[in-house]
Amino acid sequence: MKVRHLAYDQLPPLPWKNGCGTTREIARMPGHGPFDWRLSLADLTESGPFSSFPGVTRTLFLIDGRLELHGPGGVTTLTAPGQSVTFDGGQPPYGYVRTPGHDLNLMVRHGLGVPAPRLFATGTGLAPLPAAYHDEVGIFFVLDGRLDMPDIPPATARSTLLWRGAPPATRGRAVGILMRLPDGEGLF
Repeated sequence: MKVRHLAYDQLPPLPWKNGCGTTREIARMPGHGPFDWRLSLADLTESGPFSSFPGVTRTLFLIDGRLELHGPGGVTTLTAPGQSVTFDGGQPPYGYVRTPGHDLNLMVRHGLGVPAPRLFATGTGLAPLPAAYHDEVGIFFVLDGRLDMPDIPPATARSTLLWRGAPPATRGRAVGILMRLPDGEGLF
C-alpha cells in the first residue's frame, strides 16, 4: 500500500488555460503533456467563461461559495458543498460567481471509462476507505472533518489522500468526494 497526503497549502496556484483565474493541480495522469485525467481545485473569484477542453468530460464539485453555470444544457446553480455538475469540456459554460469560493474539477478524456466520483462519509473509529483496484488509484478529497493515519499528517478540509491498493486505515470522521482513477507513473 502506498499513500500520499496533499494539503491545500502545498499546491501552488497555476493560471487557468484561458488566463481568467487560478487553479491548484492535485494530480494528473500522465504527469506531463496532454492528460488522460486531471484533478484540480479552482479558486472562484470572478465571473467568466470556462476554458475549452474538447474531448474531455468535466465534473465540478462545489467546495464553498456559490456558482451559477450557463451552458448548452441550461442553467445550473451550485449552492452547497458537494453539489456537482458534469458537462462536455468542448462546450464550456459561462460561470457566474455569486459568492467567491472553490470548486474541485475532475477532467477525464472521453472513452476512459472512469467510475463517477461520489460523496462519501467515513464511519467513526478505525474505518478503511474503499479499496482501489490493481490498475487504479483511490482519491479522497476532504470537504469536512478529520482523518488521522499512522505516519501521515491529518487529512482535514481541502486536503486530499491518494492511495494505491489497499486503502489507508483511518481514525476520525470526514465527508468528502471519493473517486477511483487509472493509475500510472509519477503519482507517488
